[in-house]
Amino acid sequence: MSPFRVKKIIRQNDKMCLDTLSRECNIQFRHRFFKMSDDMFFCEDCGTNRHYIKKISLYGWLHLPFYHVEYMTF
Repeated sequence: MSPFRVKKIIRQNDKMCLDTLSRECNIQFRHRFFKMSDDMFFCEDCGTNRHYIKKISLYGWLHLPFYHVEYMTF
């Protein structure tokens, strides 16, 4: 998965939780790929308060291109 594509998706949305990003990309992401916020917001997709993604972490920049894709089944 290209970290540039993920960054573009994050920038297009004001606030996005990890589950929403995973659903949009159809890939199960891990928390360590991203820097998460300290405060919470109400995610309408999940229906609960969640931390939002601030940016991709250094670990994410180094490992996302080689990430073994775990496709989600809905």
